[in-house]
Amino acid sequence: MASGPLSYRKLQERGTRSETRTRGTVLMHAMTHALTTQELNVNDRLLSYTDQSSPKCDKNDLIPGWYRFPGVPGNLTMPTACPTDVRVCNTHAPGCLNGQHPTTDEGEVTRQVCCHWLSNCYKWSNNIKVKNCGAYYVYEQQKKTRMQSSMLWLVSTFRRNNSRPQENLSK
Repeated sequence: MASGPLSYRKLQERGTRSETRTRGTVLMHAMTHALTTQELNVNDRLLSYTDQSSPKCDKNDLIPGWYRFPGVPGNLTMPTACPTDVRVCNTHAPGCLNGQHPTTDEGEVTRQVCCHWLSNCYKWSNNIKVKNCGAYYVYEQQKKTRMQSSMLWLVSTFRRNNSRPQENLSK
């Protein structure tokens, strides 16, 4: 399994605090659920990825659970706008979050993921949970869906406003 800045981790609920050791650094996850992780490659889930030789389908590829990106806090997030090109992220129906990411005060919210197909940005949708964990967001892939798509992720630039996760590990 891949590791490094362009990977994400599958997180599972445990009910207590835990820590993850990454390259000699200990990260405390101060969430209502402690996190155990499994790293998966996301190079082919980026908006910049246009190879369609082996498209992903989260219906088949992801099991229910929490997912996040390691690396620079707040740098990798799911996009909140429909992608302009449908042949990205190694899927035929790229998805986006319908709504904004939650603030630290909002904590965990339910949002819709909409999938773009044949010039229709909202062809299919599915609810997911999104949680602001202070320095990063986590996304819950809930049950298996009928959507033939992949949750796509966006490498965003740092924003100097309240929409970026804040370092607040007490939540």
